[in-house]
Amino acid sequence: MLALTLFRLKAGHTVQEYRAYTESTIRPGMNAMPSVLGFRDFEVTGVMAGSGGGWQLIEVIEITSEEDFERDNTQPPGKHVADDWATWVEEFTVLWCQEL
Repeated sequence: MLALTLFRLKAGHTVQEYRAYTESTIRPGMNAMPSVLGFRDFEVTGVMAGSGGGWQLIEVIEITSEEDFERDNTQPPGKHVADDWATWVEEFTVLWCQEL
C-alpha cells in the first residue's frame, strides 16, 4: 500500500531548503517508523494536463496499512516527525493507494 502526500511549503521556505531538511530530518524519521516500508520524496517539475493543484512536493511512502501509518503519526518517533514537518507545510493531502 502507498500513501502519496502532495504538499505546498509555507511562505518563506524554499524547495532547496526543504531538500536539505528532508535529508537531515524527514527521511531518517520516516524510515524509523514501524509502518514505513519505503520512503521517497520528489519536487513537482510540471504537469501533463490540468492545473496540478499547485503542489510543490510529493512524498511516496510504502506503508504496511493506513491504520498503522496513522497510529505511527500519533506517537514517537512519527509524532515528532509529523509535528516538525507541519512547521514547513502550508497545505497537504494524502492519497491512500492500493495496488490493483
